[in-house]
Amino acid sequence: MRLGLLQDDAEWHAAMNDAAHTAMSPQIRLLYIVLLEFCSPADPIALFEQHWLQLADDFARRHPTAQPDVLRAIVALHVEHLLRQKNKNLADFGIERISPSVDMRFCCATS
Repeated sequence: MRLGLLQDDAEWHAAMNDAAHTAMSPQIRLLYIVLLEFCSPADPIALFEQHWLQLADDFARRHPTAQPDVLRAIVALHVEHLLRQKNKNLADFGIERISPSVDMRFCCATS
């Protein structure tokens, strides 16, 4: 492979796992945004799906009775928010599928 560019996302998964040991959830969410913006992961949806629990730790503490699907939705909404701050959206990175349903958005807004 030319220039040593990555063919898969193993390095990004490793970075997320390393961050989970040394960083707090808000920092790991920012790392995910940086990876989206500057590293172009091959499968950003799989990266999110494999690591969303690491991104949700602070939300889980604030909402101890929340079901996993609600926590995942909260994380996805926060990722959307972080991208909007950069004038970006989920579609810019091909990750629209992580977006919660309208019903789940309503559930998260009222919790």
